[in-house]
Amino acid sequence: MYFASGRRYGAPKIAKKLQHCGEKVSEKFIGNLMHELGLCSIIRKKYTWHPKKQKIEERENIIDRDFSTKSIWISVKNVDTFS
Repeated sequence: MYFASGRRYGAPKIAKKLQHCGEKVSEKFIGNLMHELGLCSIIRKKYTWHPKKQKIEERENIIDRDFSTKSIWISVKNVDTFS
């Protein structure tokens, strides 16, 4: 099962597959057996995010928008009444 999976299955997946087939094995037993035989699953590194080293330059305000935080936002909901 280990080699059929391309050496991607570790102890948890192998234990679940064997339990599904009716064998009474634990994940710890499979892990110990794999350790004795020198088998380990292929682990892919998770992507780590690296911030950009370039500085973002400020652009000219072409459309004249006010980005200050002193402005107040008010929302108005129109309610139609039927009479």
